Amino acid sequence: MGIDESINRHHDWAEEIARTHQRPSSGKLIANDLDLEQLKVCDKNLSGADFSGCNISQSRFTGCSFVGADFLATTLRDCVFEASNFGKTDFRGAALFVIEFYQCKFNRADFKDARLNNCRFVNCDFVDTDLEGASLQDVSII
Repeated sequence: MGIDESINRHHDWAEEIARTHQRPSSGKLIANDLDLEQLKVCDKNLSGADFSGCNISQSRFTGCSFVGADFLATTLRDCVFEASNFGKTDFRGAALFVIEFYQCKFNRADFKDARLNNCRFVNCDFVDTDLEGASLQDVSII
């Protein structure tokens, strides 16, 4: 499968999740407790999305809004987030392994009791971000 087919396949799959896991009354993405891998998501508004309990791996998110999104008890592994907004995003109890954040904004994000291992934050903005009880191992803020 060529690179273009791979990107289109992942894009179609992400669109299918958005279409089939949406709560009609709120219009917000509900994708909790799913295994999601090799997604490539660009310029999507995922504000208020519920990813709680998901396993998300080997994925790339560019220019996305996760304002008010729920990553409660989510496992993120080998992912890249670029130029994305995590305002009031809930990462409580989440496990983040080998995650790279580039030029992201964390305004009032909640990382209480989260585990961050081998994560990099490059040129990111943090305002009132809560790390109470979080475990940070090999975390770089550059």
